[in-house]
Amino acid sequence: MTAELSGRMQVYTNQVPYESDILNTGRFKMSEVGALAETILGFGPGNPQMVCGFACNPVSPPGMAIVVGPGIMYSYEVYDATAFGVLPADTNANHKLYKQGFNWDPVTLNVTAPATGGQSVIYLVQAQFQTQDVNNVSRPYFNSDNPAEPIFQNNYDTRQDIAIITIKQGTPGVSPTPPTPDAGHLGLWYVTVANGQTSIVSGNIAKISTVEGQPFITEGLTQKLGAGDLSGLVTQSQLQSTQFVKAIAGGSANAITASPSPAYTSLGRISIFAENTNTGPATLNVSSSGAIAIRVMSPSSGLVPLVGGEIATNGWYDFYYDGTYWQLLNPAVISLDLLRNLDFIAAADIGSANSIVVSPIPAYVLSGKTQIWVIVEHENTGATTITINSILYNVRKKDPVGNGTPILLTGGELVAGGYFHFIWDGTYFELQNPASYLEIQNYQNLKFISVGDTGSVNTVVANPSIPYKSYTGFTQIWVFIENNNTGPSTLNVSGLGALSITKKSERGGAPITLTGGEMLQSTWAHFIYNGTSVELINPAPIIDGTSSYDVDSSGTANIIIANPTIPYSTYAPGTHVRVQIANTNTGASTLNISTLGAVNIQKMTITGLSNVIAGNLRSGGIYDFTFDGTQFQVLNPT
Repeated sequence: MTAELSGRMQVYTNQVPYESDILNTGRFKMSEVGALAETILGFGPGNPQMVCGFACNPVSPPGMAIVVGPGIMYSYEVYDATAFGVLPADTNANHKLYKQGFNWDPVTLNVTAPATGGQSVIYLVQAQFQTQDVNNVSRPYFNSDNPAEPIFQNNYDTRQDIAIITIKQGTPGVSPTPPTPDAGHLGLWYVTVANGQTSIVSGNIAKISTVEGQPFITEGLTQKLGAGDLSGLVTQSQLQSTQFVKAIAGGSANAITASPSPAYTSLGRISIFAENTNTGPATLNVSSSGAIAIRVMSPSSGLVPLVGGEIATNGWYDFYYDGTYWQLLNPAVISLDLLRNLDFIAAADIGSANSIVVSPIPAYVLSGKTQIWVIVEHENTGATTITINSILYNVRKKDPVGNGTPILLTGGELVAGGYFHFIWDGTYFELQNPASYLEIQNYQNLKFISVGDTGSVNTVVANPSIPYKSYTGFTQIWVFIENNNTGPSTLNVSGLGALSITKKSERGGAPITLTGGEMLQSTWAHFIYNGTSVELINPAPIIDGTSSYDVDSSGTANIIIANPTIPYSTYAPGTHVRVQIANTNTGASTLNISTLGAVNIQKMTITGLSNVIAGNLRSGGIYDFTFDGTQFQVLNPT
């Protein structure tokens, strides 16, 4: 017999029905409901699970628990994963369908606040679709040996599709991360609990997603189809063409009318194709609802009447009714005028040094606090003027001593390629952001700027975002060093050329060249140009010739290991270190500093240098060692 997936079973007069007749009736109903769900809900293999219901609320009376209400889970499943009575299992992927998993009763889930102050934890409420066989009862079976006495056996009498609701705790933290659903589960709600919290409130509970169908189904057919009235539905093409919210303007220039089809029954938003340019304040009358004043938003004054030119012939304009006025959302001219008189507009300089020339279109008419931004073409060298639409104006800046009187520019306030902001004060155009205030030049020549080293060992290269123009007296820079130096080094800033790096001599006098270890990787080095070289102001503590201290980390006598906080870069004659010994030596010994290699230790005797002997280096003792170019000499042997 062919296994059918859908249909209606037929039984005839005096026929003895098969077990499959009864079972298929239930199976067919399941497949038909699943097909209907897929058709109406419009989801499939790409969105295999949705839910309806499962409201989540705090318990009442308040406490550390939540209640998840009844709901239905739609899940894309195989037809039957196991045999259904006498019907075999069907796991064919082509036969998958939507099944409904029911949760008929509320589920209470407990939560716990984190024990650490300042921390919170996020719980995840999740659902799992399950198919269960239930009601294992004793049932009578036909006894062919004695038809009058049936045989009784236990079997399940019902197959249910259910939704299991559980809760999963995340990891507590100051900014906790929500847990992810377990395999085969669908996340529904997040519940956030803070340290010290004693009850759950609605504000602690949030859906995983508010997007329709991900996973909650919140709209039914009545919401989708307007309670069964299809007359108000808009087709896709109608929606794309906006044919119901646009109209050709009628009326006159300042008294606009619009008659969209169908007519508006309540005012909202409309797009109108203008037949005339307005010359002053205007009104709009939509669907004969009455003439209502049009307003436009001003950056400084809020909604203001039109003044003329905001609506131009043959343009489309959007209007929004705010309950009092029609607000014009895309005025043609007012945006330019207001930006100039009340806000900003930019223009390119076509003049020369100290003489800025700009020609914005349309031409400026000065009033109030007219403003303009200019992309300057040349650096100024002194007093400067600005010509706007062929009219010359003087430029001033604020007095740096703060007496309130604008003063002439002196040079360097305008930099080529920079944006500069000017405001008309009734007499002058005042420069709002002079470069000298930003100290682009002085920032480099008199103050500091920081940049990362892109060079190599003993060759420091710095390329700040604002390039240096020259090495001049007291030019300064901070550089984040990439490599430890091992000897004399150079610095090249903005490709101006490599200069020798020097440092102050410990004995005074002229600066001296570096010897190694003065610049350490991943530290900031400060340089000042002294007219000849760049002087390193903050060299690292000099290892060769000065003291550094560490505790012996060796676990073996006769082997001394020292790793000072500032690592040594090389053994140079005069390199000095002070070490607290861990193990009393029993004979000849070695010293290894900063993993540079083990070097023999000797002491000075009346006959000359010789290896240390047992007991010369005692546990707990602090000893001074100096490298002589061949070995370390211990200066204070026991």
